Amino acid sequence: FQGQTEFKCPVCEETWPYDEVRKLAKLSDDEKSSFEEKLGTNTVKNLVDFRVCPGCSTFVERLDVSNLCVECPVCTEKTGDSYDFCWNCLREWKGSHNRADRCGNVGCTIDKKLLKDCPMISLTYFKNEVQCPKIRACTSCGVLIEHTNDGCNNMECPECDNEFCFICLNSGHDYDEDQPCKLAPRQIDSESHQ
Repeated sequence: FQGQTEFKCPVCEETWPYDEVRKLAKLSDDEKSSFEEKLGTNTVKNLVDFRVCPGCSTFVERLDVSNLCVECPVCTEKTGDSYDFCWNCLREWKGSHNRADRCGNVGCTIDKKLLKDCPMISLTYFKNEVQCPKIRACTSCGVLIEHTNDGCNNMECPECDNEFCFICLNSGHDYDEDQPCKLAPRQIDSESHQ
C-alpha cells in the first residue's frame, strides 16, 4: 500500500471504488482502521508536500520550495526556540539557513558521484541532437531527476514543481535551434547546482 490512493484490478486495470474494496476485503475492524488511516495519509501526501518533523513527529508543510531549512511550528512553540530541520535528510538543521542543496549534517548531500558519472544522452527531440547529462539536480530543491529522453529540454521537478532547462539549468524556456542554449557543466559542486 506504499503511497497508493487508488485500487486497480490486477487483470483489467479498472479502478475500484473504495467502498467496494471495503465491502469485499475480509478485514478486521482494527485492520480497516489502520488501512483507512494509511489511505488518508497517502491522499494528503499527494495533495500537499509535507514531511514528518524529526523532533515531534507532526506533519510539516514546506512553504518555501527553494529552501531545505524548514521550521516546525509545534517544536518551536514547545521549546520557545526556533526548531528547524532539513527537508532532505530529516534531521535537525545544521549550518547556514536558506540552502537549496543540503544542510550541514554529515551525509546530507546530493549524490555528486551519480551526477559526475552518469552517462551523456542525446535529446532526440531536436533536429540536431543535443547532448547533456542523463541526471540533473533540480535547481531549486536539489532532488535528482533523470531525463527519459522523451520530450524536450524543459523539466518540471516532481518534488517542488520548479521548471528548468535540462541543458543550461536556467529557468524553463523554449529551445531555439538557431541559438541553442549553452550546456551547463555537471553539477558536482554547490556552485554548479544552479
